[in-house]
Amino acid sequence: MGIINKLSDELVSKIAAGEVIERPASIVKELMENAIDAGATTINIELKNGGIDLIRIEDNGQGMLSEDARLAVQRHTTSKLHTENELYDISTLGFRGEALYSIGVISELEIVTRHKHEDTGTIIHVRGGEVVNTSKTAHDTGTTVTVSNLFFNTPVRKKFLGSAQSEYRACLDVIDRFVFGYKNAGIRVINNGKEVFTIQPAPLEARTILRIDQGLKNKLYDVSFDNGILKVDGYISDPDYTTNSSRLMYLFVNGRYIMDKSLNFSITNAYSTALPKGRYPVAVINLFLPHNFVDVNINPTKTAVKFADKSMVYDAIRNAIRDSINKRAIVYASPDPGMDKNRFKEEVKEAVESYRTSFPHGSTTSTGYATSKKTRIFSTPYGAKPGVSMNAAADDQQTILQTGEFSALDILAQFNATYIVASSPDSMVLIDQHAMHERILFEQLLKNSQVRQRQSQFLTVPQEIFLNENRTSILADIQDALRTIGYELTTGRNSVTVRAIPAGTVFSPLSLIELIDNSMRADGPSHTELTADQKTDPLYRIMADVACKSAVRAGDFLPVEKIRALFGQLDQLGIPLNCPHGRPFVFLLPKTEIEKFFHRR
Repeated sequence: MGIINKLSDELVSKIAAGEVIERPASIVKELMENAIDAGATTINIELKNGGIDLIRIEDNGQGMLSEDARLAVQRHTTSKLHTENELYDISTLGFRGEALYSIGVISELEIVTRHKHEDTGTIIHVRGGEVVNTSKTAHDTGTTVTVSNLFFNTPVRKKFLGSAQSEYRACLDVIDRFVFGYKNAGIRVINNGKEVFTIQPAPLEARTILRIDQGLKNKLYDVSFDNGILKVDGYISDPDYTTNSSRLMYLFVNGRYIMDKSLNFSITNAYSTALPKGRYPVAVINLFLPHNFVDVNINPTKTAVKFADKSMVYDAIRNAIRDSINKRAIVYASPDPGMDKNRFKEEVKEAVESYRTSFPHGSTTSTGYATSKKTRIFSTPYGAKPGVSMNAAADDQQTILQTGEFSALDILAQFNATYIVASSPDSMVLIDQHAMHERILFEQLLKNSQVRQRQSQFLTVPQEIFLNENRTSILADIQDALRTIGYELTTGRNSVTVRAIPAGTVFSPLSLIELIDNSMRADGPSHTELTADQKTDPLYRIMADVACKSAVRAGDFLPVEKIRALFGQLDQLGIPLNCPHGRPFVFLLPKTEIEKFFHRR
């Protein structure tokens, strides 16, 4: 008997739904695309427990005729395609005819809609892919879609959902794409009965400031390019305002949010040497080109596209950004060429002042750590490097082992303002100054977290920092951990005020924002070398990031007195010879190996 089976229609439907609907954020994306395609200028989003328990999206678009609403919940039904040729000239966000059907297969779905040409609305109930009820109802022009009991018939998939806060943040990330992509649409978000934010139609610059960071005021550069076929516009941040990941780089093609690593590289490449290694700008870039120049039918989530001439797109983005950076000034480009520049600036100001936001609250319990044991600094050879014999390294460490302290080393030089060159009677020692200081600060934070009287340094002037609700949600999760290591802060309606920071560390508003962004990302760029246990421990990651941001940098000149002071701290702490992210900071080159290289031995 053969082993090939034909899948049932029910199983095929669930598999297909899984390609489109991965989590609540996927539903938010599909329904907001439908609202935009329907011409909505107002979209209200209501979530319960981050969309796990309920998602309701209401729009004032044109709505659906009663007969269309009945067809819309069936598979592969759409108003956006009629012939095969139209597949290569798509002007709408949706077109596959899968969204409503796929949502209905794995949830309880209610659609209430009224077309502007009908007097009454239509209400449809779907459960597990089956229409259970259809009737007439009163409703304003537009559509309201309610999704509940998500994954009720696929419990295995529900088990893989994140926490309510995690799913909530994912929904906000999706919503922000529409905030940036459709500046003329008013958007209101409610979570667990509380208003999160309301943003009215406003210039893209204002929306970028409001949703990313109010510290971007006066730090955004206008980007503009038009060759008659391809138009590029948007904003990028000043080279002085950067982050440590590319997550704040938004790319849109004809209003559609896309993810494209090569085009992201075109953005960073345009900054050239103005962008420090490992840093990324804030960017909101819109591309407009004929629809038949781009293929959006690549994958079910529609976040990948193919261009007829990608090199043209790449060069246009890079050159437009490069020109903007070279001007070194913001140019306020009005949507209406006749609009007075001062009036445009006033619109931005009014949009910022009218922005309303509220924040959820929460807390976490800090994690305890075992105290590090004091060990001799050079008790383990660090000679296991290419060209250096481990046995030779061990043999020639005897003098260092007899003293066992960094303070006993002779400081010879600072190489490339990054590495400290020192010597013992039998070895030359290279030390990465940043990684060394990072480890020292980490150990101090660790000890600070284990005592009742935490050592903090008060800021001369308390710093108030604007946080969008996504970051405020994360801060609510980690604020206890921050207080554990010495921060003193209070959260307001749309901000956090920092009054004190851990002793020995440094502070800037941007560093706190990056700390918040990184704290929930175990796979973040600064955590790649952490162990599995360390990655899952928020307090460890926070302490490691604070230490990293406060340590001396590569390129910093260090006086001999400063180096001696750091060596003394190393001796007192007796710590491992690697930074908290796992990188070693000591390289030992024994005298015997040097002599062998020069054929003296």
